[in-house]
Amino acid sequence: MKLLKICLIATIGLSLISMKCKEEDPTGPEVIKCSGTCPDVSEITVLCPNGGETYSVGDYVQVQFCIPDNWPYNQARLFFSNNGGIDWIEIGTEGESDGYPVDIPNNTYTWKITSEYAGSECFIRATDYDATVQDFSDAPFVINE
Repeated sequence: MKLLKICLIATIGLSLISMKCKEEDPTGPEVIKCSGTCPDVSEITVLCPNGGETYSVGDYVQVQFCIPDNWPYNQARLFFSNNGGIDWIEIGTEGESDGYPVDIPNNTYTWKITSEYAGSECFIRATDYDATVQDFSDAPFVINE
């Protein structure tokens, strides 16, 4: 496997302040894709995971949501709960988050599942930026250690 070296360089004027590099597989990780397609919707809608799925720590999962054609927002936010919706952790925003952006044109987010996400009462919540419009997974899904 050939790795791609990516470096982030910070400067002030011509002076180097810091440089951080990481190597990545340019083909990217294997992603568990959503098999659904977005129907016509009037509000933001979670398509997958939407309940009944089982994932494992280390998986890369495609979170997919649908938005109406007249969606007035230029951002979406994604949240995750592993305790039935009592507590929520943000997993994606329109900018960079966990190295993957929320892709509004394709309504997808590639999410790397790490050990803190394990649980049997997992849900995804998709919202507009201010969380005034939102939808949740219809039923829980599972993330195994």
